[in-house]
Parts: sequence; C-alpha cells; structure tokens
Amino acid sequence: MTDSHQIILDGGYDLDFRTPHEQEQEILRRIEHHIRIYSFNNRFNPKRLNSEIYAYFGKPRRDMTYKELEAVLRHIEGTYPMANIRGTGRPRVATKAVPVQVRWA
Repeated sequence: MTDSHQIILDGGYDLDFRTPHEQEQEILRRIEHHIRIYSFNNRFNPKRLNSEIYAYFGKPRRDMTYKELEAVLRHIEGTYPMANIRGTGRPRVATKAVPVQVRWA
C-alpha cells in the first residue's frame, strides 16, 4: 500500500535531479563546445561567433536565464550546423615541416 505522495519509479519518468545552477552550467558548456568545434572546423575565430550571438540576443550568456540559454542553443544549432564545413576538401596546414622533393637545375 502506498501513500498518495509516493510514486513507483519504473523507468517511465524522466526526472532531472540537478540543481538549476548545474543545469545552466551544462547548457553553457554545450553552447561553448558547439561554438568552438564549429569555429575550428570552419576556420573562424570563436570571438566572431560569440559577437554575432551577443548581437542577436542583446546580452551576455552569463546573464541569461535557463530558457534564454535553451533558445541560444537552438539558435546556434540551426544557424551554425556541424554538418556544414566551409572549404571542405582543403586540408589544414601541417603543423610540422614536411620534406619536399626538390630538383635543382
């Protein structure tokens, strides 16, 4: 017999036991990760994307509520998709010197 306030957890519930601060930190981390990966893949400076996001939403992400951060994440996932890579086919410059065969005349 159970009380009216008790529920049986059978896996049918999606309960999130994180604090609001932890939830905000997680979504901020996801936003930052997306921006950095997209910037690297497309040879952009992350500051450029951050300034575009700031101009679009009008305030820094650290001052936003959780709902606003969710809107930012949806916006960047739609505007800056990971599947779109600028300059596909052009490899990045090698970080180490590569020997080149030279024929002197």
